[in-house]
Amino acid sequence: MKIRPTLATFALLTSAALAGPPGYDAKAPALPPPPIPAPSCRISYDYFEAGWNHIMPDSGSHGDGYFLSANKSLNDHFFALLHGGQTFMGDNTLTDVAGGIGFHAPVMNCFDWVVKTACFYEDSTYWGDNVGWDVATGIRVSLSSWLEFNTFYHASDTFEDSDGIDHAGTAALIFKDIIHPRFDTILAGVMTDQATSVSLGLRYNF
Repeated sequence: MKIRPTLATFALLTSAALAGPPGYDAKAPALPPPPIPAPSCRISYDYFEAGWNHIMPDSGSHGDGYFLSANKSLNDHFFALLHGGQTFMGDNTLTDVAGGIGFHAPVMNCFDWVVKTACFYEDSTYWGDNVGWDVATGIRVSLSSWLEFNTFYHASDTFEDSDGIDHAGTAALIFKDIIHPRFDTILAGVMTDQATSVSLGLRYNF
């Protein structure tokens, strides 16, 4: 029986593949599979932020304002933070400035536990100026390569205030790489004992 050239070639290639390349030893141990790459996530502690906020007090006029903030890593776990802004509510203008330090530690991949403490100065047309402290703890979770969620509990008070500690909760969604790899868009909300606010901001990672 005459074998067609194409069939003969196929038979030769198949036998060579089964035999393996020159020097191949079928008894040699198999190489381990390549490691599974870690999920892609980015939780940055080096950035500048700027944005707009809208505050809705339980009583009184609603207000709008702006904020500026910055974070800078000091080492693998600690970072410095700065914040400032103004809010305009009718005839009342509230100016606030804060500075402090934070600590972060990974709970698992793409999941950080964070603690922050800061001192702040605030000046209000109605209430005058105050100096106080703020302590916060919460989590930052990278849900995907383009989305991060964070939430924090805050306790704060002014040194002159005798009304007790104020409590607040915050939550934010951070959309990454939508505009540019170094820029994130932030949608956040804050709920306190006296008001609720929402904000929209832009973050530059450096």
